[in-house]
Amino acid sequence: MNKSTVKSFFYFLFFYIGTINGQNIDSFYNSSLANIEEDFIRLNRVDKINISKAYLLKAKQDNNPIKIANGYYLKTLTYSHKKVAVIYTDSIIQASAVLEDKTILAKGYLQKGIQNYYQSQYNAALDNYIIAKKYFEKTNNKIGILTVRHYIGVLKSVSFKLDESLQLFKDNFNYLVNNNLDTVYRSQYLKSLLSLSVSYSRNEILDSAEVYFLKGIKETKNEDEYLYSHFLAGYGANSYIKQDYNTSLDNFKKATYFLKTKEIV
Repeated sequence: MNKSTVKSFFYFLFFYIGTINGQNIDSFYNSSLANIEEDFIRLNRVDKINISKAYLLKAKQDNNPIKIANGYYLKTLTYSHKKVAVIYTDSIIQASAVLEDKTILAKGYLQKGIQNYYQSQYNAALDNYIIAKKYFEKTNNKIGILTVRHYIGVLKSVSFKLDESLQLFKDNFNYLVNNNLDTVYRSQYLKSLLSLSVSYSRNEILDSAEVYFLKGIKETKNEDEYLYSHFLAGYGANSYIKQDYNTSLDNFKKATYFLKTKEIV
């Protein structure tokens, strides 16, 4: 395995989904989108399919536009990475366009950009990120703006604009930490931490990358096995580039153990 191969491995470390136990449909239906999203993405595929189907059906029966938009949002998360997910994002946008609160509309465009990214439609992804950012700015949704910046950073990274992506990840991470938001927005904080670690490594700032990979390993070890495995793998790749082969092999072995026990969706 050469250095080029190890570096290319980092492409796969920007997005993650874990699993949690299934939850009752009523608990989802009676919660806001902001409250249900983080739990929903951790469900296994069967639970996602069942809950998103039941949620959307109930929303349509109640003729509730906000819930209908949320239902399509859950459909998008259910079929994330697949072409049909892009179609569901169009449904989010259509259903939420008439709502006074543009937060769901912003999230619809953000999700469309993410799903474009998964289909390697990078220009379309950027276009939708920009639209999402515009709507988040109108509602003064700072975490929404930060999330868009995160995914633009991912896009810049795969486009080999490594300096620019590193700066975005660094700014996002520092904003979350300096404003004590690392607990409130835990999922975004950990994704920012992982992306910052990977970005340092891809920019060949290997010592800084090691510091942040080790921080991520420590913070996720007892919290999120799936993300923990990605920090281990990233640390293994970074150690390989540093020619610390024993550390590299040890962390790749640990990462493989956890990845094999988790469903990748």
